[in-house]
Parts: sequence; structure tokens; C-alpha cells
Amino acid sequence: MTKLSALFSRHKDKKFILVEPGGNWGDYLIYMGAQQLCDNLDIRWVKKTKAEFLSYQSCVDEVLYINGGGMFNTWCSNSGFACLQHAVTTHKGVVIVGPSTSSDEEAELERLFTTSLEDVICAELFVYAREDVTFEMFNKLNPIVSTATILQDHDTALHLTANDIIKRVGHLKERYELFVYRNDNESPLSANNHRFGHVVIDPAQYCISFEHWLRVHCYARSVISNRTHSVILSSILGKRTTMFDGAYHKNKSIWLYSLKERGVKWISAEKAYEVIPDTNRLLSLLPSQVLGSYKLNKLMFSIKGLPSN
Repeated sequence: MTKLSALFSRHKDKKFILVEPGGNWGDYLIYMGAQQLCDNLDIRWVKKTKAEFLSYQSCVDEVLYINGGGMFNTWCSNSGFACLQHAVTTHKGVVIVGPSTSSDEEAELERLFTTSLEDVICAELFVYAREDVTFEMFNKLNPIVSTATILQDHDTALHLTANDIIKRVGHLKERYELFVYRNDNESPLSANNHRFGHVVIDPAQYCISFEHWLRVHCYARSVISNRTHSVILSSILGKRTTMFDGAYHKNKSIWLYSLKERGVKWISAEKAYEVIPDTNRLLSLLPSQVLGSYKLNKLMFSIKGLPSN
């Protein structure tokens, strides 16, 4: 099976258009990985946001690479499908969809891919899954099977090394245990079990920039997370890393395909909420309205060394 790096290398004489459909800061780790892969292979590249890409008229000797932003989850923004449809219906060259995860809603995926791949004019379409469940799903979907070469490889962010990250943020500082519990529609449990005084955050919502997001992880001693790219980043940095489930198969599937062999530990979602240390006994004497204070939590984060930007 052709690995992503081999496919990039096959077309290294062409300029790559790296399409960034959007998403949270974790998606920017995917984008950084694609840029690094191009740099490793001396490939010329430019990046395009979704808005820029949807008005872009490509040249036949360019390669369009689309990845990130939720891609093929039926409950996300539909950006992945919109970018795919624009690529395959306007570009006469090569289109590559980077390693992605889909939902398991086969009928809805069949409908969405049928619409997106209705008028394909591209010379070649390659669609990558980043784990086994999605690879099997793609091979069930007639619109993909009939128009694309279906392949499988690891998440694009895993083309990064610790040195690549350090070059971006300067250095590593190990200050705290980081508990990353997503607080959105992919969360399996309520996040209200957070303990005051500990670094328990959702960096996708807490951080103000991609560099801030990188630093929050770089400064941790260890990471427990159900944010996929918090886990991937932590494993790249060689930190003690534990992963647990989100609301669907993605985390467990990626852990089995890529992260287990990198030494990442797996625990249940229920266990993940139990391992947060109890609030300091003295702090627990404070009134509940004080413990819930945003400003006081920010102060505790600062004392523990969590970067503010």
C-alpha cells in the first residue's frame, strides 16, 4: 500500500496546494505535519484556507492536498465535503485526501460522498484513512470505491518530530500534569468533574493561538487526554501520555493503529475522570462560588506554570 510520503515523493516536481478546511488548534498540527512532509521532500507548497480554496482556480500540474477540519464527520461543518467537491469538480490534476477518520453513519456518508463525487474531472483521486475502521468504511461506500484509490496511513501530524515542535516554540519546560478533557459534542462525559487547582482544560477552547496550544503541551510533564492531537503531540514530544475515548470510535481506532506502538497508554473515559487528583484540602474549605471563580482558576494555572499565551 502506498504511504503518503511515497505518494508525495512521486509528485515532488509539482507544486502542492495544501488546503486547510478549518477546525481547532489540533487541526493545525495536521497542517504543520503536511508542511513538514513537503519540506522534507523539497516540495514547493502554498496553503489555502477553505474560503481561499473555494474561489481558487488550480493548474493541472498542481497537486491538491486536503486534510483536517473534521473532514468526513457527519456532525461537523461540512468543510471537508465542500473542499473535496470543489477539488474533484474543478481540478484536472491529482487530488489527495489526507489520512482522515469518518463517522460510522454509512447511509449518511453514502449520500454526502455521492453529492461530493458526482462530477469528477480530476485525473487521479487518492483517499486515505488513518485507521482500520474508516478504511473499512471507505471500502463500503460506492462513490469512493468507484472514483478513488483508497489507501491507509498514519495521521499527517506524525511526520513531525520533537525538534520540529521545539523550533516553533523555543524549548520544553516540564511544570505540571496536564489533563485535557474535551468540552464539546465529542465529549463522552460531562466536564464538570474538574478539580480546582489542577491543570484540567480543553486547550482547543482555552488557547488563543496555535503556538499557545503547542506551549501548553510542551510545558507539561505528562498528558491525559481525549483530544486526539493533544495525545499525538505529547507522544511526539516523548512525554508520558494516556488516551481515553471520545463520543465515537476515532480515539480508540487511532490508538490501535498508530499510538499504542508509540507507548501511549489507554484507559476508559470513566477512569480518566477518576484519576484527577482531589482538590487540595485547604483549598476545598473555600466557598463553592470562590472555587468556581474563573479569575482564581487562572491564578492557580499561573502558579503552576501554565503559559498564558
